[in-house]
Amino acid sequence: MVDDRHRKHLLSVARDAIARHTGVSSLPPPPAPDPDLPPGRSVFVTLSTGGRLRGCVGHLEPRGSLDEIVASCAVAAATADPRFPPLEPAELAHVTIEISLLNPPIPVAGPEDIVVGTHGIIVRKGARRGLLLPQVGAEYRWPAETLLDQAALKAGLPQEGWRAGTSLEVFTAEVFSEADVAAPRGA
Repeated sequence: MVDDRHRKHLLSVARDAIARHTGVSSLPPPPAPDPDLPPGRSVFVTLSTGGRLRGCVGHLEPRGSLDEIVASCAVAAATADPRFPPLEPAELAHVTIEISLLNPPIPVAGPEDIVVGTHGIIVRKGARRGLLLPQVGAEYRWPAETLLDQAALKAGLPQEGWRAGTSLEVFTAEVFSEADVAAPRGA
């Protein structure tokens, strides 16, 4: 669990990384790495504009410090989410950043083991993997079966592809955003 000071710091790291990558000028020096942060974790960074998704990318295998992982995911969410064109510098002032710090996943047998709104899910079959963050189920008010269907589709499987030959995992996440935490929004 990270405290409010760390949350503000990580949100600042994410915004700064996007600003530097998109070429926003007149930036102050980047935030210094925070040595008090816990070690690297699985991270997803979600960008939204006006309440609508603008990009979401994450890393399940933590490599590097939490600062480095958040910065990398933030830049990828702004520039490499295949569902959206790269973020333009002028858009950054209108983007809200949300960070999800994932806890380790645990295997489950099926939808009966999923608590919608609490659990994120991972459907795996061979090299294919589909992941949905815990907030997706709450936002769309989907039952567990629909979450699994959507994660299967995201993995490139048939809609009900999670029913046979797959591994199912759930995880919880610590989720915070600029809408929740007073973080710098300039850039």
